Amino acid sequence: MVNNMTITNKKECDLLLSINIFLLFFEIVFSYIFNSNFFMLLFAIHLMIALILENNLTNQFILYLSFISYKQITILRGTNLPNVLTIVGFVFCVKCLIVLWNFVKKKDIEKFKFIIFGILVFCIYYFVGVYFNKGVSFYYLSVLQTFLIVMIGVMTIKQINVIKIYKYYLVMFCFSIVLGVCRYKISALDEVLRFATVDGANRFTGLAWDTNFLGLQCCCNIGILVSLLEQKKDNKVFYSICLLFVLLAGLMTLSKMYILGLGVLFVMWLLTSKTQMKFKIILLAIIIVGVVLLYFSLPSDNSIKVLMNRFVRIFAENESLNKITTGRWDIWKAYITDWSSTPWKILFGSGLGYPIVSGTVFQCHSVYVEFLYAFGLIGVTLFIVVISACIAFGRNSSKNFYANKYDRLVARNQKIKENAINWLGIIALLICYIALGATTETNSIVMFLISCFVLDISLEK
Repeated sequence: MVNNMTITNKKECDLLLSINIFLLFFEIVFSYIFNSNFFMLLFAIHLMIALILENNLTNQFILYLSFISYKQITILRGTNLPNVLTIVGFVFCVKCLIVLWNFVKKKDIEKFKFIIFGILVFCIYYFVGVYFNKGVSFYYLSVLQTFLIVMIGVMTIKQINVIKIYKYYLVMFCFSIVLGVCRYKISALDEVLRFATVDGANRFTGLAWDTNFLGLQCCCNIGILVSLLEQKKDNKVFYSICLLFVLLAGLMTLSKMYILGLGVLFVMWLLTSKTQMKFKIILLAIIIVGVVLLYFSLPSDNSIKVLMNRFVRIFAENESLNKITTGRWDIWKAYITDWSSTPWKILFGSGLGYPIVSGTVFQCHSVYVEFLYAFGLIGVTLFIVVISACIAFGRNSSKNFYANKYDRLVARNQKIKENAINWLGIIALLICYIALGATTETNSIVMFLISCFVLDISLEK
């Protein structure tokens, strides 16, 4: 009787969640179709109320992460809605902390308090750096809120249903791609989305505005989807269809970084997949033959041919590193030179909100250069320590099963070896971050959180 009641309550909660997702989705889509700030404000208020009323931690993450792909467009519209969404993000953080506190066991309370203290120190360091540059604004608050969501998110891995969260997120991500394809039929959306070309071919931006950021999200999702398929989970047909859909969307960006990420992912899949070697060799041969045939059969103005030529030129011509990286190499050198100009900058950085370095027209264009330049060695070290502590807190329950450190180390190494395929999403992200800054598109930061979730999919029942 109790089990039946539990199942019924679970179905009712899932139904209510799906209804909320359905209504929120149409609220934000109507805001695009009718160019209406009313629907966007309704979406933000509805999302905030839903987060406050929802007590299930998994459902809270579903509500928030499902709409991450739509966040960038609100910034481009030039309204005050991003400020409202920033408040929604902080409400989400506070609610997650309250729920997480109830999950924490008594023996872990001190660890929990220590990590919260570390997060607080990072926030103070962050605010000081921003204040002495451009001053605190909602934009920099939204970046901090994204960092906090990642930190809190990785602390909750043991308390959430990873697969359920990712399914909802994936569906909404695919819907955002579809909406990006329909941009020309929605005048209000077409006005704010960026139109990008390369060598005369149009590039697809989706709702990410920047083609490379969409490429990053597609590449990371491909790594995650391959991991899910390798784990032989349910819904393999659904994941396969999504994989092909996201793969095509990534190709439409004409991003060299996306192709580089795919290449690394393919090599890692060859090394970590349990698929038979014969199948791997056949697949590799098919890909090589297919690429060669496409290159020589497609017309020069075809988008795929343009993408291929972006790589062919690297090997066919004696190009400089700056040309190979599409101008990024000189930008990186300029920022590293400025960062190393004084001991203060080396240690403490220039703060987030740093001015664009003289001689360049862009920000750092690399997560690694950006973090070093903005936070300095001390700030980067602080961030790594805090995020590592959050991740360790979220994944430390297995330690109690082993008597000593040696047994724990052996068990951890064995687990890493068995689940090596689950690292594909994070590896894709780390590769793409070489050529992209994070704070200009905070959605990409959330991809790190989603990738960390999928590291633990083997623990799902």
